[in-house]
Amino acid sequence: MWYNLSMNAKDTVEKYGSRILENETYRRIAQQKHHLRSTVGNHSLRVAGISVALNRGLRMGMDEQLLVEAALLHDMGMDGRYEPGGKADLSHVHPVDSLGIAEEILGETLNPLVEDAILYHMCPIGGHPHSRLGWLLCIADKIGAVGDFFIP
Repeated sequence: MWYNLSMNAKDTVEKYGSRILENETYRRIAQQKHHLRSTVGNHSLRVAGISVALNRGLRMGMDEQLLVEAALLHDMGMDGRYEPGGKADLSHVHPVDSLGIAEEILGETLNPLVEDAILYHMCPIGGHPHSRLGWLLCIADKIGAVGDFFIP
């Protein structure tokens, strides 16, 4: 799973994402096919690593815990879904379902910035993020999706 993350990003993702990575739903999506060659779990790890790398590389100074949480949770709503209503339907529905799962996992510690990032990570579908964290997740998700087609 960690094939393309630097050791620093891997350590950061493990440090801030352990509660999510150990969750039963995450363990299921870690095995679920996504973007033809990858899994939802590998995609989420890739997005977390990209988010951390962009934040550091661009010296954005964002809270890395919030970045990691948003990245690992953004596609949790894909759990058990294999595009039943077509891609457009899934694109609109899974962010809302992902937020519900995020609320279950993080409870009262779920930050409003993470909520916004999860809900709007499919931008421009369904609206746009209202924070820098949300925009960074959106961009990292698109970069990660491209990588999913080349690196499982």
